[in-house]
Amino acid sequence: MSWVLQFEKDNDSFFRLRALGGNNLESLQNYLQKFPSGRHAVQARNEVDELSHPAMAARAPDIPASGSRASVPTDDKNTVLNVVKQYQKGYQDKQLDELKEIWPGMTQQQIKTLGVFFDSASTVTLSYNIIGDPEINGDRATVTFMQSIGYTIKGQSEKLKPAKILMKLKKGDQENWHIDSIK
Repeated sequence: MSWVLQFEKDNDSFFRLRALGGNNLESLQNYLQKFPSGRHAVQARNEVDELSHPAMAARAPDIPASGSRASVPTDDKNTVLNVVKQYQKGYQDKQLDELKEIWPGMTQQQIKTLGVFFDSASTVTLSYNIIGDPEINGDRATVTFMQSIGYTIKGQSEKLKPAKILMKLKKGDQENWHIDSIK
């Protein structure tokens, strides 16, 4: 039985895939193709990144899957910074679902505007430079960074003027951080 069929029987069970030895790059990519918005998609994407770029994996913190608790205390600073990294990846992959997962409070207008932008652009790049350390107070955090966005639409490449971004985050019930607002 193929692992995809096993997934259908196990209701998108990422951990079942891991138990079946599916922690190789091809299996994870197939999972993401089959379940691009699955409840374990973010974790699978992170593992794809780790397997694709092993040098980066040593620096990137693990992200607990949605709905699960980490077995060890989470390093809030690294986890908050990883949300910024996921934000960058969501833009660069033009994946609105990825952004909605880490930024559940996006307004309908923001979703519509980003959707049109992602549909129109053949490529999107987002780079950032963190200014100082994240400020973390209990279940609230603030990260300030300079953001640069570039894109290509109809063969024309453009770069937006760099902007100073204030990202506010909140820790959820499952000890996972998500974007509360961006200014």
